[in-house]
Amino acid sequence: QYETAELERMRAERGRDEHERLRIETDERHRRTQADVTQKLGQRLNDVQFWHEELSRKQAEVQQHIQRASDMLQRLQSALKDTELPLETTTRCLGYRERRRGIDLVHDNVQIELLKEKDTIEGVATVLRKTIVQVTEQLRLLRKTAYNLNKDLSGKMMALSIDADCHRRDEASVGVFGMLPPPTVDSRSVAPPEWEGFSDVNIISAEQQCHTYAKLNSISDDILNESLSDINKSRGDTNLAFQRRIEDTLEAKERLTDHLEKVDEETNAVGEDIASLQQAIQAKIPAVQLSKYRTAQRGDRPNIELVRDPVFYRLLSEAAELDDSIRQLQEAFNKAVRHYESLCARHVALSEDIETKSISLQIDSVECGGLRQRLPNLWTGQ
Repeated sequence: QYETAELERMRAERGRDEHERLRIETDERHRRTQADVTQKLGQRLNDVQFWHEELSRKQAEVQQHIQRASDMLQRLQSALKDTELPLETTTRCLGYRERRRGIDLVHDNVQIELLKEKDTIEGVATVLRKTIVQVTEQLRLLRKTAYNLNKDLSGKMMALSIDADCHRRDEASVGVFGMLPPPTVDSRSVAPPEWEGFSDVNIISAEQQCHTYAKLNSISDDILNESLSDINKSRGDTNLAFQRRIEDTLEAKERLTDHLEKVDEETNAVGEDIASLQQAIQAKIPAVQLSKYRTAQRGDRPNIELVRDPVFYRLLSEAAELDDSIRQLQEAFNKAVRHYESLCARHVALSEDIETKSISLQIDSVECGGLRQRLPNLWTGQ
């Protein structure tokens, strides 16, 4: 019994020694493992913090581009709206000028410049609409990128919060949770390369969208400046054509008015000449009657007294002279009447031409000029 008991005691003692070594070994191994876990949590926190900072920086950059894109879209929309009144004005001027009359209803330089101006404004509006579509789409892509970055950042923030809590905890700060299930690999979990690749893809996508918009923003700026330049140049060319046309029309009207005054003066003078010729013709009638009376009376002389004396021949020549004088005066009278009628016709034609010029001046200077003077200054492109 003694030997058996001694064997059991020694066996028990060896068991206690082994158990002590096991406790010491497991405690040491657990401390090393726990320290390694804590270290890896710290490294993980650094990794997550790095990607969080990268995402935050890129998110700020994307937000700046979103603001710039919104501002550019507003500028483009404002510029497009600013083309409406100039286009309406140009169209109305073209319509007004269709009311010109006679020789002034011509395809002149003003008409050519107005049509060019209309084409320019319509072309600018078309380009602006296309650019608005492009900027709107790019703004949508930027906002989508911002959403993805925000979603990624939200995940990073939650991961930082969880891992930071796990990192600062120790055995003393953790309560008793009871029996927890053994840890397993969640089917939703991903490998570190996939995790890094996810954020990397978001950042690369953000860089691409920012780069794309930067080029589009530069192009949009150029379009705004070129559009402004094209419209201002076209407006200046049209205004200059209007100015020259108005000056030419005023000069022509003044020449016509001066000529009309001369024609009217000559018409009055010819009218007076006609009256004088009528009086001269009427003044010859008594002389003709007297000559005829004398000739008739002397034809009643009796017998041998009916002699062809000098008086007889002088009466004949007087009658011929009177007839010739009256004929010449009548011819002069008829010629003067024709001149008078021609001058009256010229008066009518000149008056119509002057009225035509007045109508053209009313249209170009007052109606079109008034419309164009009310046009506001276009956008500055800034």
